[in-house]
Amino acid sequence: MKLFAWHGRKANDKDALDLYRVISTYADAGNTDRLYDSEISLLEQVNYDLELAGAALAGRDARQLSSPATLTRLSTFLVSDFIDMLAERIRASRWPLGPEQLLRIRTTLSTFSEYLLG
Repeated sequence: MKLFAWHGRKANDKDALDLYRVISTYADAGNTDRLYDSEISLLEQVNYDLELAGAALAGRDARQLSSPATLTRLSTFLVSDFIDMLAERIRASRWPLGPEQLLRIRTTLSTFSEYLLG
């Protein structure tokens, strides 16, 4: 829902920040044991980076919960330009003096998107 909200009204930084908070802290939201147990392959794929593994798991879980129509709609706008724009908006809102954060934000969002869209 936050993806659709931000896509529809890009002027609202709250949607972007909320989305990033959910994605970047998904492992810490009760999913750490799952990542070290049944989803260990996700941790291995991202070199044991817990935040990226959580983003991958969030994408995979969202994919399982989404209808085919929702995934099709997401795939029409969840492309690199959109991710770049969203990442910059998050960085500017949360870390206005921290341009070095942009790569990490973009990587986290891209990992989520990759696992969401399959």
